Amino acid sequence: MLTVGVLGPVEVRRDGEPVDLGGPQQRAVVAHLALEPGRVVSVERLIDRLWGDDPPRTPLGTLQSYVSRLRRALETERGAGTSPRVLVSEAPGYVLRIPAEQIDVHRFRLLVADARAATASGRPSGALEHLDQAAALWRGPALAGVGPEDQVRAVVVQLDEERDSAVEDRFEALLALGRHQEAVPALQVAVDEKPLRERRWALLAAALYRSSRQADALRALSSARAVLLDDLGLDPGPELRELEQRILAQDPALLATVPEVAAPVRVVAEPVVESGPELVGRTTEWTALTDALGAAARGRPQLVLVEGEPGIGKSTLSEAFLAHAQGQGWAAAVGRCVEPGLAPSLWPCIEIVRTMVDELGTDGEANPLRQLVERQAEAGFTLSPVEMAGQFVHLLDQLGDRPRLIVLDDLHWADRATLDVVRLVLERLGRHRVLVVGAHRPPELVPESLLADALGGLHRSTVATS
Repeated sequence: MLTVGVLGPVEVRRDGEPVDLGGPQQRAVVAHLALEPGRVVSVERLIDRLWGDDPPRTPLGTLQSYVSRLRRALETERGAGTSPRVLVSEAPGYVLRIPAEQIDVHRFRLLVADARAATASGRPSGALEHLDQAAALWRGPALAGVGPEDQVRAVVVQLDEERDSAVEDRFEALLALGRHQEAVPALQVAVDEKPLRERRWALLAAALYRSSRQADALRALSSARAVLLDDLGLDPGPELRELEQRILAQDPALLATVPEVAAPVRVVAEPVVESGPELVGRTTEWTALTDALGAAARGRPQLVLVEGEPGIGKSTLSEAFLAHAQGQGWAAAVGRCVEPGLAPSLWPCIEIVRTMVDELGTDGEANPLRQLVERQAEAGFTLSPVEMAGQFVHLLDQLGDRPRLIVLDDLHWADRATLDVVRLVLERLGRHRVLVVGAHRPPELVPESLLADALGGLHRSTVATS
């Protein structure tokens, strides 16, 4: 397997062993193609990136010779007369046929995106893990050793900006986890390295304040003001000014950390025996559900997926738990997925929204979201999952802080739009006290079920109990 590295000295490795790419300009060809894997980079763009305003006498011939040598290095097993499969000619230029995940810059961007998704869903420890992996991909200055600096400066500046933002994201994750004292020394170094980045000064001041060093936090902000004024002739931006006022006012919110949420798991249901109001043989499942109820009540939204074969008692368990939660003062709403073709798209979402809108009082019928879902229930109208999810979270805001249980039954029959809404809502719950319970058959037992493919996305989006 070939891997390409541009976050440092440009290199290619085959099964972990370095490939001799030749001189700086040949490495530059690999680098510029690796920045856009699977996309054709025109000959004109490559010539401009390699030589700018000072090309050789025959730039096209020189470029073609570089490509020929690189093909021999990259495809040692290719037989004479066979077409290249890695560095491919395709009008109007060349394309590198290597999966993006085998190129470090693209792995870096995916990890940073995953980290930001983890942060948005309240999982700073997951964000920290992704960001540490992303940082480890950097081996030095980007695109090192590929020719004149002025020819790669624009790309390097962009990559450095992405790296700096990821570094700051990591500090935010540390603060969210309450590891401010650990962050302070590294933040001081980071501020010294990039003193014009106001976000770093803000993070340093916040970390110092949380470490019971209020005077040092204010001194850091004063230093930021002096640096910005001396170097740029500018006053600090609104974020730094607001932070200074909050520190002076000793705002309690500055000491808050993000409640961490656990990785999601699925509960596999075993056969149930009913004995009056009791459920016999359900200790594991019941404990998982009640633990999730407690966590959600503390402002950590939860997802529990209960999986079991037909007739095993998933519905009985869900109904018993529903009654238990309502007995403790929880609001509840149930949406039931049905077999394809028996109801409009988003049917369980429609059922849940109707129940929740009714809680708003006598004007429920006039509620815009109620009107929207009623139109969705009519043939020929399609509501966007993004719009439904956004309106749903807005409805939660309207309903106040009462804890809420949402049950999705027969999730194995859910259509794509419903699964998308579930994922989007879970990503946006924030501190809402919500527990979502989804009951479903093993997806492999349901022909054409979309749930199997969606489970990974649900797990990345939110959390469930252990």
